[in-house]
Amino acid sequence: MDWSRAKTILIIVLLLLNIFLLAMNIFRNPASLFTDNYRKYALDYLSSRDISIDTKIPDLSGQAAKIMFTTKEFDPQKLCRIVFGENMPVSFNGDTFDVNWGEESVTLTWDELKITDRLSDGRDLYASPEKFRERVRKYLAEIGYKNVIAGETGDEDGVIRASFNLEFEKNIVFDHVITAEINSEGLLTVSAPARDISKGNGKSDILSLYQVLVTGGLSPGTRITDVGFGYKQVSEGDIYGIPVWRVILGDGTVLYYNAYTGSRLE
Repeated sequence: MDWSRAKTILIIVLLLLNIFLLAMNIFRNPASLFTDNYRKYALDYLSSRDISIDTKIPDLSGQAAKIMFTTKEFDPQKLCRIVFGENMPVSFNGDTFDVNWGEESVTLTWDELKITDRLSDGRDLYASPEKFRERVRKYLAEIGYKNVIAGETGDEDGVIRASFNLEFEKNIVFDHVITAEINSEGLLTVSAPARDISKGNGKSDILSLYQVLVTGGLSPGTRITDVGFGYKQVSEGDIYGIPVWRVILGDGTVLYYNAYTGSRLE
């Protein structure tokens, strides 16, 4: 066999091997080629409209289920022990109650738990917003809110305010917010949604954020400063929350997009 013929056979073998490896890669991860190509297309398209992204885009796709909201159950006397330091001589009948003792109180309605509690270390916490945030996180766990994501903490109108969102499987629930405030006298006020969260039935494909941004109707010159994935009710009072993409613009505007359809939520 002469060298030119051997070289031709070797080239053909290598070509067939490359085709085989490419086919195996696509078979194992058929979405990867589409994802990479679409990402490049999306970035080129957004750039052509002078839409800039000043944050990291999560590499998230696949399927996600809705979440379901149910009424959260509490032990009333446990809440009383946390706030008042002892059980209260009160008969708790029904799903709501309102207990007051001096300036402290525990109130539960069908959709909200509200607590006013004078903390022994409250004045020290007022002087340190970071310590206050961590103290509130522990306090929330005590009263039944273990799965929360910390939001902003700051001084406003003479009180230190910290916010937390409920979370589901480490994803934020955007419209279920807990607020905690403490004044200079060490009086803590907590307002929390009286809701438990569980997974809804079934899963559906979600759009990548690149797909949402391309079809999201953003104006030319828009600057995107932050993005995130989580859950949100379509309408207030819904028992289900859907997967959504949150997009924050440079002017502070916050947009939410249905991660199933890409449509913007009002």
